Amino acid sequence: MLLRAVISLLLLLCSTNSIPIYAQTPSSHIRFQEDYWYQILQQAQQANKHVFVVVHADYCLPCRKMEQQVFTHSKVANFHNTFFINYNVNLSKKDKHDFIKRHTIRELPTFLYFSPQGRLLWKTTGEKDVKQLLDIGKQVILKSAIPIKKNTTSKVKSLHELQQQYHTGNRNPELLKDLAYALRMNHQPYHHIVDQYLQQQSDLKTIENREFIFENANDLNSKAIDYLLKDLAFFKEYYSPQTVNEKLRNTIYNGVITAIQESNPTHFQQTQQVIKAAHLPNSQQFSFEMTSLYYQSTNNWKAYAKNAQQYLYKRPSSNPKLLNDIARNFCHHITDKKMLLHAIDWIITSIAIENEYYNNETYALLMYKVGQHKLAKQVAQKAIRIAQIRGNDHQTAIRLIHTINQNNK
Repeated sequence: MLLRAVISLLLLLCSTNSIPIYAQTPSSHIRFQEDYWYQILQQAQQANKHVFVVVHADYCLPCRKMEQQVFTHSKVANFHNTFFINYNVNLSKKDKHDFIKRHTIRELPTFLYFSPQGRLLWKTTGEKDVKQLLDIGKQVILKSAIPIKKNTTSKVKSLHELQQQYHTGNRNPELLKDLAYALRMNHQPYHHIVDQYLQQQSDLKTIENREFIFENANDLNSKAIDYLLKDLAFFKEYYSPQTVNEKLRNTIYNGVITAIQESNPTHFQQTQQVIKAAHLPNSQQFSFEMTSLYYQSTNNWKAYAKNAQQYLYKRPSSNPKLLNDIARNFCHHITDKKMLLHAIDWIITSIAIENEYYNNETYALLMYKVGQHKLAKQVAQKAIRIAQIRGNDHQTAIRLIHTINQNNK
């Protein structure tokens, strides 16, 4: 019955003598999506449709001809908008280069037809006219008619049931996937289960396995993060660079927190290796932030000072608050005078960029620490005047002046 209904609809849409379906509001062109691949598949699965992919480039003359003459034909547009989620891949854009490798694109235009789950059904290349493109599309639909989904509910097993099966020796891949999910939802360690599942898989590059890898790449000790980094170009194209970068940043941050909690320098070094492999935007700044967090939290102020000095030497900052925060930490935790002189240079730069109470106060404290009490008092008085104008609290500067006055009695 389903196949017969599909054929009837195809005939209505594609017959040269019939009135097109949606005759009152015919499509004037194929509606192409430009989302990331996982979003396309989400749409396809929700709509229960196949995916039609056009691979082209700005410099491809046959591609441009088809865009103007074929994709705008009413029958082509109605047919593809009815039966497909349509995806446009422009190889002139840098973020699409991984698509060439995965699907061996050697000729333009290339047309690819996928199931809603992302399985390649058909591939053809070269310029097509209206009839040729419609004939190919009809063949794809007729040969792989999508069954109607039934509203059935499957029994969801509890964590206890899954653990019982696991402890009796059940290592079925579906059990491992369900157990990993259940453990994660119950905030219990689960990455050893993730690793067992991945080790069983003969092909980690299926859409299902890649989605499992991405979802579980939350721990630096898991194989999932290794597989994600090895296949980084695919994941950035599939999920978007922003989504993948945010995922990696969160995983690295969690790794640093774990290293702090466990006082584990080896685990911390692992976070730095992942930062290098992840090719994150502003990776040097992110690495510095994570390193600073680790050294501060473990009270390794000597390493903190060396790291800050090296970073600001290579990458001078124009962020007044960052310069102030680093100088303030030097003031409270560093005694080496050479290092304190670096902090004074940074706080002077901070004040030159933004002349406010917070950095003048830090400057005064630094001057006091290096024994320049007269200058420290002058800067503290300046900080107080700024605070009074701004309506800010200035008790620290008042206490510093009081301490200096007491010392000079």
